[in-house]
Amino acid sequence: MSTSPVRIDRLQAGLVAWVQSVHPGTTVVWAQSGFPRDTDTGLVFTLRVLAPPSEDPIGGGSRSTRLMPTRVTVQIEGATVGESVKLSVSGRSWEYEIEAGDDVEAVRDGLLAAIEAPTMVSAAFTAVGSDSIQIDATAVGDLHSVWSRGSADGLIDHTVDATTLCEVASADVRTYVEVQAWSYQLAPRLGAPAALSRLMQTRRLTTAVSTLGAYGLAVVGGPPAPIDLSALSGPAWQSRASISFYVSQLALYAEPVESIERVRGTLDLRDAVPDTTVSLDTGP
Repeated sequence: MSTSPVRIDRLQAGLVAWVQSVHPGTTVVWAQSGFPRDTDTGLVFTLRVLAPPSEDPIGGGSRSTRLMPTRVTVQIEGATVGESVKLSVSGRSWEYEIEAGDDVEAVRDGLLAAIEAPTMVSAAFTAVGSDSIQIDATAVGDLHSVWSRGSADGLIDHTVDATTLCEVASADVRTYVEVQAWSYQLAPRLGAPAALSRLMQTRRLTTAVSTLGAYGLAVVGGPPAPIDLSALSGPAWQSRASISFYVSQLALYAEPVESIERVRGTLDLRDAVPDTTVSLDTGP
């Protein structure tokens, strides 16, 4: 059975990466974390889950029976300078840009370095030979949505080496998240509300979409305007603002099932003239 149907670790890491891509060098912490704000005069973001992952409000859950990969081999097939190779496994994505002097082994090792822990995928990534990566699921259902792509043809490919027949429940779940910004900069253009507005304006742009997408996340819906919570902090005013929004990610849970090897039966067409009997046998 799947190790972790909903990856909260990706939610945490992905949102921190997004905030820091918009506000480089900013301190970002998840509540409830102790942080001495009075010793920090810069911009600080705190993140908090207001409602845990749920299929509500959109639903969309499904159940199916399918073959789930348990082992995948990724092979580097070429090394063209300036091109890149990208690998996506179970909602996580990594990319390596090929440098001068790289051969297929160097490209493989560079991609493995990009995948370095924490992978936030319940699987082992192992170098095999001089050009391949073997991916082994920790449990059935931990590997899904595996794809590889090069910016040019003939750079990377993958094969599924082993599968298990599973019953799979999946859904687009949404987590309601609050982001607060804290700052001692009080000017409207520098304070916390401006910092949150800047963050949310990036959510549809390529950098934000790709940063969140690398963790299998997306900001969905139209978030409200930031709420100004500025107040006295001891003897001084502190600029503070809050905004809440939904973050979407895939939840997937799989468990092995037995396959039906053979079906046999008889179909009687009683109103046919003459009466007809059809024997059914799918064969072993």
